[in-house]
Amino acid sequence: MSIHSAVATVGLKAPLGLIQVPTVKPTGEQVRVKVEWTASTPLDLHQNDGGLLVKHPQILGDGTAGTVVEVGSDVKRLKVGDKVFGFTWRSQAEKAHQEYCTAEEWLFAKVCGPLIQQGGSTGNDDVVAGRLHPARSSNAAKQFCHCLPHIDQGSGHRDAMAKA
Repeated sequence: MSIHSAVATVGLKAPLGLIQVPTVKPTGEQVRVKVEWTASTPLDLHQNDGGLLVKHPQILGDGTAGTVVEVGSDVKRLKVGDKVFGFTWRSQAEKAHQEYCTAEEWLFAKVCGPLIQQGGSTGNDDVVAGRLHPARSSNAAKQFCHCLPHIDQGSGHRDAMAKA
């Protein structure tokens, strides 16, 4: 199995560490994404400084933007080479602060139109399963608003909304 680097909290209030973790091969409805953009969130701070929901070492991050590099056998919507952004948080393999993350296809949306991955990675806490929740960043909200028809069309959801 191959490995890659990840940023992790290694101890309570300790400096972050760079650790080596397995590169997980996608199965079923999972995709592997080369993480190109991510952003830190308040949860990262609470996990590192307060130990909130942490078992050390724990990879940080939940806002992922990058390129699909491998897909599982049951993936239907995404393909290798697609630019995506997503909210990935449930397991170490899904966390964003690493070179590659492997997660279920439904956790990602394709980058559309003028939406740039940098904006996608900073607003992901507001995008879950193709649904856009009120964005806290006006820049992210503007970009997401432009893409709402594409997000709805691609995900099947009809309840996306944003505010700037």
